[in-house]
Amino acid sequence: MGMNKVDFIADLLADKRIDLSLKEKTFELASKEVKGILSIESENSERILEIEQKLSRFKYLKNNEYPNKYISKGLTTNPNESPKPLDTKKFLSYFRESNGLKYLTHDFPDLANPIPREKLLSIAKGEFEEAKENYPKTSVKLIRRIEEFAFKESPKWTIRKGDREIENNYGWSSTDFIEWQENAVVKHPCRSSEWNKKMIEPFKRTIEVRDGLLLELIEEAISLAFTKDDLELFEFNYDKSALLSGRFFTDVDWLGQAFYKIFCGIKDKGEKQGCFKISIEYIDNFSDTFKSIKIIHHDSKPLSDSNFKFVDGGTFRDIRNALWSLCNWAIEAEFTNGYRQKFLLWDSSIKETDKEITQNETKGFTHLLLFY
Repeated sequence: MGMNKVDFIADLLADKRIDLSLKEKTFELASKEVKGILSIESENSERILEIEQKLSRFKYLKNNEYPNKYISKGLTTNPNESPKPLDTKKFLSYFRESNGLKYLTHDFPDLANPIPREKLLSIAKGEFEEAKENYPKTSVKLIRRIEEFAFKESPKWTIRKGDREIENNYGWSSTDFIEWQENAVVKHPCRSSEWNKKMIEPFKRTIEVRDGLLLELIEEAISLAFTKDDLELFEFNYDKSALLSGRFFTDVDWLGQAFYKIFCGIKDKGEKQGCFKISIEYIDNFSDTFKSIKIIHHDSKPLSDSNFKFVDGGTFRDIRNALWSLCNWAIEAEFTNGYRQKFLLWDSSIKETDKEITQNETKGFTHLLLFY
């Protein structure tokens, strides 16, 4: 029943016969309805979160319409709308520089005088709402995870591994945590080996790439996408020390999902084209603005020109949905119209979204991910 409601909501928002005032009212009611469904439909959370993202993007569409063609193609956002990965970084920066959200994952500034839980959550809630207002294009999936971790009495946030979701039911507002903190001598969960292991560290690992996590994500995605027999055939090359150094804020959970989808696509393409060499590069200072990850499928090339609508379906659509507002994403290859770099996700900092590049710059079909 819940999923039928969600599909009905999506159809209402897509219906061009509904005028602006009614559509705005539909948006308000739909937002409340989805929140209710989310609380009881955890087994369908991925589909519901896609609809929630459609709702959140609705108010940013200039023509106040969400076209049926985007919903039918499985896109969570209007492909003509620009993401804003800088919003995601700035939102998550509150966990490094703030008076409330920071101390949900870091020890109290004055160990002798821990911040009372209710006061801390009140400050954090104010910062959370401020960040949502200031950075509206932050990944919706990420915002929901933060809300569950910090403010829900019965938290249900997940960690993705390939196509699986692992649920975590611990958070600052959960009954079992409150009971522990009330009786604990050391009040911050990061100072408890038990609560740090089952609540703080799992959450921190979903909001920031750090402490070797980039290498772990890459190797995990490879192990999920390729069987042991596949790994006898495919050759992977990467500098472990470079990947170990990677550090940046993002939705780590969905970055891992994007890696998994990229490798699944490479595996399929490699088997068809007989191309089995893959290189992975991380550059911390790719430019004054960006850190970069390149995944290169050597000697592989598309059978289309650079104007092809790559994100209209299949694996590229899934990658786009996973990377939305996490980073800028381009592909580089020898297309039928020459060697080119084409962005499939980009913000206003990217001035050329489809440009010619040299043969020397192109070793094969390449995914370029640029993070702030």
